[in-house]
Amino acid sequence: MPRVTLRTILATVMFAGGVCFAAEKIDLSRVAPVSADQPIPTQDFLRPALFQRPEPNDGGTHLAALVPLAADKTGLIVIDLRNLEAKPMLLSLSHEYSVDTFDWLTDDRLLCHASSRESGDVGTFVAHVSRGLGNYPVIEGAGTSLVGVPDARKERPQLMVRWDIAEGHGRKGHVIEVNTDVDLSVKQDTELTGNSSQARRNRNDLHIAATFPDLGSLFETGFLSDKAGELAFALTMDDGVAKVHHLVSDKWKECPIDLDSTEIVSYGDKPGELIVLGPRQPGKPRALRYMDAPSGTSGDVIWEDPGYEFNGWLIRDPRTHQLLGLGLARTGPVTVWFSEQYRSVQKFLEGNFPGKVVRPWPADPTGSNIFLEVYSDRQPSIFYLANLEKKTLSVIKNSAPWIDPQRMLPMSAMKFRTAEGAKLDAYVTLPVGASKEKPVPLIVLPHASPWGRDTLGFDGEAQFFASRGFAVLQPNYRGSAGTDWMFPYEDRWAFRKMHDDVTAATRTVLKTGLIDPDRVAIVGWRFGGYLAMAGVAFEPSLYRCAATVSGTFDWAERLEELRITRFDDPEYGQLTRWLGSTKEQAERYAAMSPARHVGQVRVPVLVAYDKDDRPLVVNESRRLIDALKKYDVPHTVITATGENPGWGHFGEQVELYDRIAAFLHKHLGPADSAAK
Repeated sequence: MPRVTLRTILATVMFAGGVCFAAEKIDLSRVAPVSADQPIPTQDFLRPALFQRPEPNDGGTHLAALVPLAADKTGLIVIDLRNLEAKPMLLSLSHEYSVDTFDWLTDDRLLCHASSRESGDVGTFVAHVSRGLGNYPVIEGAGTSLVGVPDARKERPQLMVRWDIAEGHGRKGHVIEVNTDVDLSVKQDTELTGNSSQARRNRNDLHIAATFPDLGSLFETGFLSDKAGELAFALTMDDGVAKVHHLVSDKWKECPIDLDSTEIVSYGDKPGELIVLGPRQPGKPRALRYMDAPSGTSGDVIWEDPGYEFNGWLIRDPRTHQLLGLGLARTGPVTVWFSEQYRSVQKFLEGNFPGKVVRPWPADPTGSNIFLEVYSDRQPSIFYLANLEKKTLSVIKNSAPWIDPQRMLPMSAMKFRTAEGAKLDAYVTLPVGASKEKPVPLIVLPHASPWGRDTLGFDGEAQFFASRGFAVLQPNYRGSAGTDWMFPYEDRWAFRKMHDDVTAATRTVLKTGLIDPDRVAIVGWRFGGYLAMAGVAFEPSLYRCAATVSGTFDWAERLEELRITRFDDPEYGQLTRWLGSTKEQAERYAAMSPARHVGQVRVPVLVAYDKDDRPLVVNESRRLIDALKKYDVPHTVITATGENPGWGHFGEQVELYDRIAAFLHKHLGPADSAAK
C-alpha cells in the first residue's frame, strides 16, 4: 500500500468567552496503536476506516473497496482475490475528486460516483481493472445514483440524475442509460474538449444511450430495477403521500399499494414483483414478503420475527440474484440463511471467531470462496477470505489497525419501557472503574436520524467518550428502525414523544446505581441535537448540561423555511401532512419546539454549527443562540468556518469532539469526582 499523503485541515473556531484550545496534531500515517501508557488520541476514534464498503465482482476474481488517501479524500482499491499477495490497484481521481460510491458493472468494469470538496463538482467515472484502473468520465457536472445494471447489457447502467446536466437530456429526476464503452478521453474535437458547460453537455450527450419517461409534476424520490437489472419501479412523493409506480410499455402506472402501511425493500423474483415489509397488523411486527405491485396483492412470507421488523440487508447470489439470506438488526446483528448449506457455513465460521459478529457472503459463483466481515463492540471490522474447499482463512484487511481491542470498552444492551409500556433497546458503554461504589458521569447520545438505529457493534463515538471517563447511553426511541409496529404510524413524527422515550431510557439507566444522577449530560447531532435541546428544556432537573450540533429547535420555523424549497424537497409535504399547518396546530408546534421553552433551561448549553451548512440549519442555531442570550442561559458557541463542508473536514471533526469533551468535563467534573 502506498504511504498516504498527510493533509491536515484544522477548523478556525470561535469559542464564546475567548477560551484558548490547543488543537490535536493530525497524523494519519500512523497505523499502529499508541503505546498502552499513552492516552488514545481523539483522531483514532474518528479516523476513516482503511477499508470501506468492500464488494467482490460477480465472478469472484476481484474485490473493490473505498480507501482514505488523505484526511478528506477517498480513492478506490481493487484486490485480486486469486492472488492476495499481489499489489492492489489504486484509483485516485484527479482534480481533488473523491470516490464516494462505486458499483461493479462487469468483472472488469467499475462505475464510480465522485465529488470534489474544493470545487463542489460531481461526476460519474468508469474504471477498468484490465487497464490498471484506467478511467474516464461518462457523466460530468451532475450527481447520479445507480438504478440498475441490466443483465443483457452490463456496460450500460441505468442512472437516476440528481442534479441537472443538460436541458432535455438528463434532467433532474430522470433516469438515463449510459454507454460506458464510449471513451472520449482520446478525442480532440473542439466541441468536446475543455471544461465549459457546453462542452460538458456535449460529452454527456454522447454517453447517454437512452432516456426513460418522467412522472410529470410528481417528485421522484427514487427508482428501482427488476431482478434483470431493468428499470421497473418509481417512488414518488406528493403532498407528503408516497406512491409506487410500475413501468409498463414505456408508461408509468400507479400501483394500489398503501406506503403508509407497506415499505418497499427490493425487487422480487418475477416481473412486477416487489419484496416489501407489510402491510401493518395491529400489535405485530410486519412480515417481509413478496407483493405483486400492479395489483397490490400480498404474496408469500419471506421472514417474520416476533419482536422486530426487518431492518437490514438482503443477501443474494452474485450471478442469479436469488435470495440466499438476510442480515437482521435485532438487539444485535444476526445473519439468517435459507439453506442448510449456508447455515452450516455460518456456524463453522462463527466457531473460528467466538464472541464476534461474523457477516459472510458468497465471493464467487461456486460458493467455495466466502468473503466475511468480523467485528465486535471492541473490535472494528476485519475482512477475510475463506476458502471452504481448502479450509483456509486469509486476512484481507484490518479496517482500523490503530485500535487496540484490549483498550476498548464493552457495550451492553438494556431494555426500557415507554409511557405506553413498549419495550425498546438501548446500549450502555461504561468507562473503566464504574461501579455502584464509584458512580460515573453519563452522556446520553441519541442517534442523528429519527428513523435510524443504534445496535451492538464497534462505535467510535461511544468509545471516545467512554475513554474520557463518561458512561454513554444510546437509546433507540420510537421511530427507530425495527420499532414501527409498536406504535401508531403517525408516531414517526411524534418528536415530543421521542424526547419522552429518551427521558425514560435515561431514568432507567440511573436505576442501576452505576451513574451519578447529578452528572448527566445529553449530546446530539442533527435530530439528536434537537433531542439534546429538548432534554434540557423539557426536563430541566435531569441534565447538568447539553451539547447540540446543527440541530432543529423550532419546527414551525423549519417548516416555514422549507416552504421555499417545497418543490425540490419532500420534507415540507411530509411535515405538513403529519404535523398540520403551523397556524392551525400552533400549540402542537410550540409544545415540541425547545426554542419556545428556553426560559426553562437552567444549565449550560453548547451550540455548534457549520456556517456553510444549509441556511435553514444555520438559522436554527443562530435563533437558538439569540434565545439563550435573551434568557441569560450560560452557553458556548462553536462555528466551523473552514471551507465547505466544515464538519466534513476530518481536522474540524477532531477539534469539535475535543471541545465538546472539554465542555463536558468542565460542567460534569472529572470522572473520579463522583458525588457521594
